[in-house]
Amino acid sequence: MGFLLHNTDNLNLKGLEATLQSEGPHVTMLVDRLPLSSLPATRCATNNRRFVTTGPLAIRGGYNTFRFGIDDAASSGSVIEFVLTITDNRGEAWSLPVEFMME
Repeated sequence: MGFLLHNTDNLNLKGLEATLQSEGPHVTMLVDRLPLSSLPATRCATNNRRFVTTGPLAIRGGYNTFRFGIDDAASSGSVIEFVLTITDNRGEAWSLPVEFMME
């Protein structure tokens, strides 16, 4: 799973790390922690690119991405819930829910 970050603050963020967690009974996390380095104020970056920009980027590729498995017991139409948390080197953290619906 890839994602886009946008630092809307006027402070640079350093030492960023992302974690993805789920307490779903059908989820097996394979890669749940990603190093993200730094994100200057007002800039955008994806989890799998080294460079930052002033505007949103396309999320592409499989480099530095979360990986998880969903077992066959998850029924069609069920919602799998995750929490994405970004932390910086000062201990600040930002979290948001992420959901996937099984087809």
